[in-house]
Amino acid sequence: MEIKLNTSLDSVARVNTARSNAPRGIANASSTDAFEDSKALESQLQELPDVRLDKLERALNLIGSPAYPPRETINGLANLLATHLPHVGDELQS
Repeated sequence: MEIKLNTSLDSVARVNTARSNAPRGIANASSTDAFEDSKALESQLQELPDVRLDKLERALNLIGSPAYPPRETINGLANLLATHLPHVGDELQS
């Protein structure tokens, strides 16, 4: 392997567009509006109940149903697993 040095380049890198890492102030009122919106959403989130009783009741009814999940869903999942999982014989040969 041959390495050629490029001696025509200056050995000191010059940066013309240096940026400051200092924090920026708030640019305009829209930034404060976004902050206020965020605080409003956070307070609404805190008010949500931990358990949604209507969803819990529906889930309990579905669990108790012998027809859930539908046979088509089970067959579809079985087909997906069969096509994407390696065959047992292939694993033994590896």
